[in-house]
Amino acid sequence: MSNIYRNLPPEERAEYDDLFHSAAYDEDGKQLPAHEIKKRAHTLLQEAAAAGKVWASYVIDDDARDGHLRRFKQWDRARQVVHTKHGDRVVRRSAVMSLRRKNAETGQLYYQGTFYDDMTRNDLLDVISESGSRISADRDTIETARRLLHLVDDTRAATVSQALKVRGLELESYLMGECA
Repeated sequence: MSNIYRNLPPEERAEYDDLFHSAAYDEDGKQLPAHEIKKRAHTLLQEAAAAGKVWASYVIDDDARDGHLRRFKQWDRARQVVHTKHGDRVVRRSAVMSLRRKNAETGQLYYQGTFYDDMTRNDLLDVISESGSRISADRDTIETARRLLHLVDDTRAATVSQALKVRGLELESYLMGECA
């Protein structure tokens, strides 16, 4: 969660939570598609800022900065590409990788776009390590989905929620193996 949220007093946190819940869920509690959430959140934030909610203005400014950075990264990566061969496959890759750096004075961590040809041995080891962490996280996601698929198949339910209801279970207790 952003620093903006962490720094809000409880009343404004509640407003923030309500706004994003309203932007993201329909009246039945079902999450909306991402493109609708984006549009609704933008509209609701604009309305809140116009109504004098200062926190909403901070969120809009923060989102704009994040969006500018995301757009820069897309632009930078699209213009800097390399082709690499892996077995029989030729893969087009961005020649720019975001490497984690540490500000020597403040100790703050940040990411710096770095071209492959400018990377040091330690940079390459960091790329391998961070990529390995992402692979591990993806494996965890796959394993979670397989366990839930098994539950849905066993109960012949249409959704995980329905399968949990059939078994009288809560999602987290099932995933933690307390009832599996």
